[in-house]
Amino acid sequence: MNIHSLGPQELESCVAFDGLAAAQWWSREQWQAELNKPSVLCIGIQECFDLYALVCGNLVINELHISFLAVHPSYRRRGLAKKLMLELFLRARSSGAENATLEVSTMNSKACSFYNQIGFETHGIRRNYYRNGSDALIQWKCLKGNHTKG
Repeated sequence: MNIHSLGPQELESCVAFDGLAAAQWWSREQWQAELNKPSVLCIGIQECFDLYALVCGNLVINELHISFLAVHPSYRRRGLAKKLMLELFLRARSSGAENATLEVSTMNSKACSFYNQIGFETHGIRRNYYRNGSDALIQWKCLKGNHTKG
């Protein structure tokens, strides 16, 4: 399995993966827009043409806004998400990012625990943020110095 950057040429793979791993979180049009943005870092763990894990983040001045993270259901709990996130942090930092941020549902205890383990801290809450009415925790992580460890 290899980690590599994903671009517009992987649109169909990303859409299919999203349907399998994230219950079609984004539409085809959203994926197309994301993969074409110059400010987006999108990387995946792939073997041949099969995606096993995928993360996307948007660089905004000196911040990385993480917008998508998913792992294939058959490959969860194998460290792939952590491996991808650490690679994303390295790439973002080399592009000038000093901090990373994301939102996570208060109902997603596994994701909350994972983000805590890799150094994210809660700095706020967005009420009724998700379609199902759940709140989002606003998470931040410093990418400078030794804080990039997960």
